[in-house]
Amino acid sequence: MPDTALVEQRIDNFVRVGKQERALRGWNYDAVHNHLRHHLAMELKQVWCDVDCASRTFLHIASDVNRRAVRKKLRQVQRNLIAHGQFLVVEYAPRRNGHHGEAQRFKLYEGVTEGEREAALEQLDGMRRRGEIASNRYDTARSILEGRASQRRLEAGT
Repeated sequence: MPDTALVEQRIDNFVRVGKQERALRGWNYDAVHNHLRHHLAMELKQVWCDVDCASRTFLHIASDVNRRAVRKKLRQVQRNLIAHGQFLVVEYAPRRNGHHGEAQRFKLYEGVTEGEREAALEQLDGMRRRGEIASNRYDTARSILEGRASQRRLEAGT
């Protein structure tokens, strides 16, 4: 537990220490979902959560080992979020400069722009081609993406 003199406030499963949020119980899916919602609400100054942010928040140090651990858990987070009616959009590094297409940052799917929707559909189709997602989860995820897009079109039309 962090020094109580530094703790500014306690929110959900987090403690805010200075400018950073720290998970009280380490990595768990409810905490990850809440952290991504905080990003989406711009409470953390940016919509995207990068791998360094997640490793600092849940594993308390942004080391190479912790960044690898976060990247390894992203598929499980994706499956969990699909089961709860959300989709995780992941941005990958280009396959050069030693990064080999590793995950760089991620966020909850909003469906605000057509570009985001296209990127999410491309990501989902890639997951299906690589066998990372079962057909029933694929159908669920596809309906999440389609549903958000049609909801945004309805909101824009009124």
